Amino acid sequence: MSFLFTEQTLYCSVPPVVSRECGVYPCTPNISYVCVWFRFGEHLTLCNQSQETIPLLLFMSHSYSLVKSLVSQFAVAGVWSGDWSVTLESQCALKGTSVVIKCDYEYPYGHTVTEVHWLKQSVASQLKPVLLSDLPSPPDFKYVGNKHGDCDLKINNVRPMDEGLYYFSFVTTRDRWSSKYSAHLTVRELTAFVRPTTVSEGYNVRLICESGCPSRVAIVWFRDGQRVSEPEFWARREDAGTYQCAVFGQETARSASVALNVHYAPKNVTLSISSPADIVRGSSVTFSCSCEANPPVTHEGYSLYKGEQWVSLGQTHTIFDIQPSHSGLYHCQATNSISWMGIYVVKSTEIHLDVQYAPKNVTLSISSPADIIRGSSVTFTCSCEANPPVTHEGYSLYKDEQWVSLGQTHTIFDMQPSHSGLYHCQARNSISWMAIDMGKSTEIHLDVQYEPMNVSGSVEPQQVAEGGSVNLTCSSVANPAADSYTWYWRRTHSANSNSILQVGSGQMLSLHSVEASHSGLYFCQARNSVGENNSTEVLLTVETMNQGSQSHLIIAGLAGLIVLVALVTALLLFWKKLRAQNAVSGSRVNGLISSVREDQLDNIYANITVPSSPPLTSTSDEADVIYSTVTIKHKATNVPPHINSKAAEEEDSVIYATVAKSRGS
Repeated sequence: MSFLFTEQTLYCSVPPVVSRECGVYPCTPNISYVCVWFRFGEHLTLCNQSQETIPLLLFMSHSYSLVKSLVSQFAVAGVWSGDWSVTLESQCALKGTSVVIKCDYEYPYGHTVTEVHWLKQSVASQLKPVLLSDLPSPPDFKYVGNKHGDCDLKINNVRPMDEGLYYFSFVTTRDRWSSKYSAHLTVRELTAFVRPTTVSEGYNVRLICESGCPSRVAIVWFRDGQRVSEPEFWARREDAGTYQCAVFGQETARSASVALNVHYAPKNVTLSISSPADIVRGSSVTFSCSCEANPPVTHEGYSLYKGEQWVSLGQTHTIFDIQPSHSGLYHCQATNSISWMGIYVVKSTEIHLDVQYAPKNVTLSISSPADIIRGSSVTFTCSCEANPPVTHEGYSLYKDEQWVSLGQTHTIFDMQPSHSGLYHCQARNSISWMAIDMGKSTEIHLDVQYEPMNVSGSVEPQQVAEGGSVNLTCSSVANPAADSYTWYWRRTHSANSNSILQVGSGQMLSLHSVEASHSGLYFCQARNSVGENNSTEVLLTVETMNQGSQSHLIIAGLAGLIVLVALVTALLLFWKKLRAQNAVSGSRVNGLISSVREDQLDNIYANITVPSSPPLTSTSDEADVIYSTVTIKHKATNVPPHINSKAAEEEDSVIYATVAKSRGS
């Protein structure tokens, strides 16, 4: 295949045979091109349905030409020509927009471009051009050309400082070249005009935008940031605002804003008062009139009327002590210079002023007698004076400062002790809601009386031996407090276990020297003026002593007596020995000894009490120690009054121990 390159077109000779298959055909020995065949400008596909080979002569006889399209992964290195050249085109750009500086370049055959550069020189500067990347504040640029003939440069968000002379240079494998001439970038701004800037409603307005660049551009308009459809219109009050123009497609770069002032008569005239809709007598009320107008309404442009009667001039009017006579319909009027010329006087809607008052003389009553018994029903009723009247939801009942219910009446059908407390009601109407002025009644103390409840009895101890003491205690909760306690005994060992006997009264009952027959179930009854209730039954068990235990006690008593006799004998022997040793002082000792006679010694032994013991039980392995105290008393008459002898004042006590066998494991 033969081939020949010129500046822009590649011609290829036709291969000997063209296959029916479509594909990529080689036009040069080393570079692949997508070959598209045309016949007299008409695209011709090489694939047909005949599935046959097409001879060469058929194509050549019709003068086919081949137009090449580079495959995306390959590129032609350079634009070959006979000489070096760079062609630049000056541009005028608007501030904030994007601009492309057009550029084309050529170089001799056999060169390959390796580097491309853009440089900038200020218009008034005599310095050499500087690479864009080396500038102190380089523009937001991007090289959008290539290395084979296209050297376009795009600058985004153009700034006034980006204005200047731009040069292009490139380096090949054999040489380098810089443009001899520059592209001059001029930066201008959009300027917006409104004609006229101040206009009365209904007059014509025209918007004008000047770019400063010779080329014509499509302009769009914005008012307060919103798109405006037409640059010329009849003014309305809604058209007032600030306007900006921008280039279509680059709306982010806008001109400086310019204002349009539209004059119009007052509209949306309103009258308001400084108090809520329900006015309380004696308070102060301020009327305020407002509107939208351009030019604004002056102080003398406002007038207040009650009905059709003029009240005052000015935007505000205050009544410091409102009275029922001030009730009525009020409205205001507003005028400005446009109103005077067009005789446009705008009137506000009317406001009805009604003097009212919050609830007073709030009272709470109950439908029950003075004594309220548990289980009865009680109805609370709240009443007051108010304008407007208090609704159902305006009444509230409270107990001990805790909210109970809404409504003028409240009924408790089953009174319980928990319902006792201090009750009051509150009343409020629409005035109270806004002024936070709620009427409160005086408090009523509700005292719910009830019979003794939670009556309980206790026995201490629950088990006692015969001869011991027991305390029975009764307790209850009642209003008024229980004033009577009665104790009853149910004999559990009798033939009739249901026989109940009254055994005493009082909140505490003490039983002394109990016997085995006292065992059984005991309960108490508590009573007050409302009623009575019984406690649950408590069991009292009195233990009897068996004969074995008594025998043990007798033996222990005898043993103690023997030990006592032995001790007394030892004392007598000690006494005789002491008398022999103290013969010199025998008179004093004899006087003391003579006071002790044999009948007194007998009395000493007679004072020893041996407690009765139950019979001993031989099965017990443990020993109980029973202690007895023997007291020897001296006659005071035998001791001289002047002798303060410790032996004469004290009692000689000897503790004897009796070991008794008791039951146990």
